[in-house]
Amino acid sequence: MCIRDRYWDYNILPIVCSHEPGGSSVKNVMHWMQNYQKEGFYYFDYGTEAVNLKHYNQTTPPSYPTSNLKQWTTPTLFISGKQDYLATQEDLKAFLDLLPEEQEKYIETKLIDDYSHIDLVWAQNAAEWVFKDVVEFLEKH
Repeated sequence: MCIRDRYWDYNILPIVCSHEPGGSSVKNVMHWMQNYQKEGFYYFDYGTEAVNLKHYNQTTPPSYPTSNLKQWTTPTLFISGKQDYLATQEDLKAFLDLLPEEQEKYIETKLIDDYSHIDLVWAQNAAEWVFKDVVEFLEKH
């Protein structure tokens, strides 16, 4: 689900496991799961109406405002793997569809057919297939 065997060096598994999920927490992973289950982009659900009311002044978590995306002018490169079942092509399309057409000039995308979620960082050929494009994109912008 997260890696593709053909690009994976299992000798680095202890290193990967010491870093993944990097910079995250149980609450953050729970939040990702909540948004996956709700098929939306909502603030964290604290599980009870009373606690949500305390945090949000309403009994359910509000959705994140997306209207500010209309002001997006930062050049951004989205690289995704076609075999990624955590951040799917449908997810990326749904996000990009939130952006007005005039912002397409700021967005570039690259799809790697045989990559999954953490292949983008840990695959043996990531330097050639991912990092090179990131450096070129940064140099261009």
